[in-house]
Amino acid sequence: MKHLAGKYGIPLDREHIIGHDEVPGVLDAKVTAQHWDPGPFWDWNHSMDLLGAPTGAEGPGGPYRAGQVIRVVPPFTTANQPKLTNGGAAVPAQPANFTYLHSSPSTTSATLTDPYLGSRTSTEGWNRANKVVAGGE
Repeated sequence: MKHLAGKYGIPLDREHIIGHDEVPGVLDAKVTAQHWDPGPFWDWNHSMDLLGAPTGAEGPGGPYRAGQVIRVVPPFTTANQPKLTNGGAAVPAQPANFTYLHSSPSTTSATLTDPYLGSRTSTEGWNRANKVVAGGE
């Protein structure tokens, strides 16, 4: 991947090295049929590190400033094993590359929704409306 990025002038960062789920659907009606590749258990932090690309995992380096863009870098460790389901069935707990997005600064508040996805269970893996994947801003 690093060779191809260099050959075609693609910057090595999460804005340019993306998963299938980060490519917008061509037709609104097809959004719910998109799949989530490489999936919730792909270690984006490690993958980007192998490419020599910054991940943001080293932390902010100081207090955040008003208006500063925040890169979300959840740890790909047992400290981040969010509840996840697939077709309503529980998925075994394991490190994941995302964290849930809530409607207020509390994990007990509702998670975000997306009108294109309709009514979806918040813990469904392919419900992209309420998740931010490692490297997201």
